Amino acid sequence: MISQILNQNIWWQDKSLISHDPKIRELNAQRFKWRPRVLEEFDLDHFAIYTLRGPRQVGKTTALKILIHDLLQDKGVLKEQVMYYTCDNIDDYKELIELLETYFDHIKKLNLRKKRLYIFLDEVTSVRDWQKGIKYLIDTGIFTKKGTAKNIVKEIHTDADGIKIGIQAEKDSILYYTEAAKNTKHPAGKATFGQLANEEKKHLKMLAEQLRLLNKAH
Repeated sequence: MISQILNQNIWWQDKSLISHDPKIRELNAQRFKWRPRVLEEFDLDHFAIYTLRGPRQVGKTTALKILIHDLLQDKGVLKEQVMYYTCDNIDDYKELIELLETYFDHIKKLNLRKKRLYIFLDEVTSVRDWQKGIKYLIDTGIFTKKGTAKNIVKEIHTDADGIKIGIQAEKDSILYYTEAAKNTKHPAGKATFGQLANEEKKHLKMLAEQLRLLNKAH
């Protein structure tokens, strides 16, 4: 899969190759340069998940390529920190997770794990249950500090300890997704984060019941 990623990220060979991207070439050939105002809503200096939606052929891909072009002009951003992939050939969230894991493995080999990553997934809403793939990024600790998971495991001495830690993790996720839904300005983003928060509430309820039964047995 890494070869497929490489094919869609020609700037990994050289940053300047972004100028050969069809969308950028088409944009540069226009007499009047176009820059969507919605791009001003994207804060790339802090961790965030954005969804950009709209009818087909309105310029969503071009908008993403403009952001990528801007990032590659930054001398502080390495070319491999910017990853673009069009998800037309991905069927479900499991394949999406495989794609992301392949990219993260590549980043690990390049010793860039501590760098901020900019991931652009074009047409991701065509992937079945794509939200689960994005949720994977959060739940697997992609955005947590190195060693956090190992330290948490050391705190588990009994079944009850494990469930309690799981309950706290669900509460943290609910808070994260609720705040994300509250802060995003886009209706589609609000709906997505709201759905993820509701899923975590179901998990929390299940874990609370398991803890109740475990305490009752003792």
